[in-house]
Amino acid sequence: MMHGMHGGKFPFRPFLFCSCVVKYYQPKTAEEGLLLKWLQHLRTVQHHRFLVLRHCWRVGLYRQGLTHDLSKFSPVEFAAGARYYQGNRSPNEIERREKGYSAAWLHHKGRNRHHLEYWIDYAADGSGMCGMKMPLKYVLEMFCDRVAASKTYRGAAYRDSDPYDYYARSVDHYIIHPETAQTLEYLLRVLRDEGEEYAYALARAGAEVVLHRMPDALHGYFSLPSRFPLVRRTYSILCQFLNGEQS
Repeated sequence: MMHGMHGGKFPFRPFLFCSCVVKYYQPKTAEEGLLLKWLQHLRTVQHHRFLVLRHCWRVGLYRQGLTHDLSKFSPVEFAAGARYYQGNRSPNEIERREKGYSAAWLHHKGRNRHHLEYWIDYAADGSGMCGMKMPLKYVLEMFCDRVAASKTYRGAAYRDSDPYDYYARSVDHYIIHPETAQTLEYLLRVLRDEGEEYAYALARAGAEVVLHRMPDALHGYFSLPSRFPLVRRTYSILCQFLNGEQS
């Protein structure tokens, strides 16, 4: 018997009941089918939010874990999510194909700072639209969100390489700040190559990637003697980083 809050009863019984209905009930009418899709969407959203909460709490983002994706319960987002529910991918894709745009996504991305699209703005130099650098706490929530989404949609077929593979397929059309992209990609690569424990240990430590470009540098130049100016410049950057300074 499971005990918890609310007089010793397991607090998530309504959610478990919803899950059982979704899994076993066979609708007999169109109305029942619509209701079932609403319940299926509710279960998917709550499952995803629970996974994000677990991942966020592993890296110390307690408030963000609790409040993640609450806008999905707004009428514009929840109604579209239920109507276009698929179970193995985002319903926003189906709404976008039908309408040419996704009202749910437009609403969602403007209210959730863990999405890179939230940070797209006009460049200060007037060169057009560009990605602003995201605060690290939102980059980490974005990482947790992508891992949880892959687990939700891939189910038992999930592999630690899935979040990186999805990123690699989509990154060409992202409008994202270079340093934000470097940090996110670094965590996704570590997850793919080293596993979840190591990736979350780095995230919990606040691992952030800073991009430095070395024009005209040869591959492996760092192994050259320090009399070369480019090698000395690289040593200087590393020392500044280790000393907590900005280069």
